[in-house]
Amino acid sequence: MLFKLPFGTRKLVYYAPLIIILGFTFFRFVVGGFNFSYFIVAGSDFVNQETVHSNTIVNDGQGYDGQFFYRYAHAPLNKPLWI
Repeated sequence: MLFKLPFGTRKLVYYAPLIIILGFTFFRFVVGGFNFSYFIVAGSDFVNQETVHSNTIVNDGQGYDGQFFYRYAHAPLNKPLWI
């Protein structure tokens, strides 16, 4: 190491990214109405509205990869392509 950081600065370097990530996650949780399904970003093109949980937020369009990971988490050996 070329130089030593002061003790307080070292803690700031370690904890600042953690605080930023937790703040961003909490902000998205608040924007989503305190509903964890907001993180899934499920799209109506790949979601069957009759089989999805009633409190799951489904957006118009294709959605993102989170919807497929959500499906695999709930039914990893299930063959249908719908959530």
